Order: sequence, then structure tokens, then C-alpha cells
Amino acid sequence: MKNLKSFTVALFLSIVTAFSVSSCLETENTGNPYPELSLSDSIEAVNNALGSYTGKLYYIDPTKPSIDREDSLDISWKIEKEGMTRGYMTTENFPIKPLALYVTNTTSMDKSKEILDSAPNQTYTTSVVPYLKLEVSNSLFFQYSILPKKKDMTFYVDYNGSSHRVTVTFAEYITDASGYYYYPVAYKKDKLFQGNIIIDKVTVDATEHEIGTVFGIKGHQTIIE
Repeated sequence: MKNLKSFTVALFLSIVTAFSVSSCLETENTGNPYPELSLSDSIEAVNNALGSYTGKLYYIDPTKPSIDREDSLDISWKIEKEGMTRGYMTTENFPIKPLALYVTNTTSMDKSKEILDSAPNQTYTTSVVPYLKLEVSNSLFFQYSILPKKKDMTFYVDYNGSSHRVTVTFAEYITDASGYYYYPVAYKKDKLFQGNIIIDKVTVDATEHEIGTVFGIKGHQTIIE
């Protein structure tokens, strides 16, 4: 059985025990780490998530002292239906600047850090596929995989009079030093929605930088569709 953490759980201990059920995700038999819901439960889970959300994107700032590394930026997203049993999530103000914190320029000519620090927000889109429904104390809890629609997000940044090609590469999972697995999964209870975005690497022009971190999103439904 694999250990699985939510980034926002690790930082803020703000999620109920039900979310830890996802630590039982297995890949050995089917190659798919996500359980399957019944048709009716899948429809219910997707309909429950539809709407607009506002909240925060949480990340670790490695330049700060270890006891005070958590930081956040405002973020919003919308979940819409894509068929009966799945949806998709769109974030039009996905922050790129925090990635600069993880990058060290490789040479005096490399300006990757400065380019990322000046990068505008981007549009980030994921699938929203339900895989777990729980009822605890008369409350419903849903979990979803939120794999990005595209593994690579490519855009251009104008810096110092030149255009630079940037590609952010997402991962299906990462592990930490303790052996915990972080997947791109999300949790919803009532109007609270939170989940993980897994960053593998970022490439600026021809220079590749390993990132290997998790951004956490956490927010509340403001418009229900």
C-alpha cells in the first residue's frame, strides 16, 4: 500500500481523516492507481463539483528558513462538465512566478530565474474524474483525479527586449524523502475544494531545470452550476 499525501494536508492539517483513504491507491493489478465509481456515483460526484471557486495556491519557498517556508497566491478556477461522468477544471490565473524560486541560473548567460520571475499568469486545464465517494456523519466527501489536459504547458515570456520560450512539465506523481506519493488528486466536501498540482520540471529556452514539487490549491465554491 502506497502512502499518499495532499500538499495542503501536509502544510495545514486542514482536511478530515476521510482524505487519507486515498493512501490505499494501488497500481499493481490494473496499472490504474484510481478506483472506479459506479455510474450513478460518478454522475453525482461530477455534478457536485461544477461551479466557480476562489482560493489560494500554496507552495514552499525554498529560499526561506525551514520553519516559515509556506507561501501562497490568490487563484480562481472553474469546473465544467465534460460528459456525464467527468469534468474539466480551468484556471486562467495560474501563477508561474513561484517556479523562479526553484531555479538557479546555470551560467552567467542563463537568465531563466529572471525570465520566470517576470512571467505572466497562464491558463491551466485539468480533467476532473471522480474515483471515490464517502459518507461520514451525514456529510458527503468526493475525490477526483485532476491530471492536466496536457503534460506540457508552453508559452512565451518577453524579457529584456527578447521573447523566451518556457515549458512547464507536469508529472503524474512524485515521491518525497519519506516515501510518500503525491498524486494530482483533489478532495471536495460541501463547498471546500483542494488538491495537488505536480510540477516535474521547467525548460526556459533550451535550459532544463528539475523542479519536483507540489503546488496545492484550496478554495471554496462561490457559484454553483
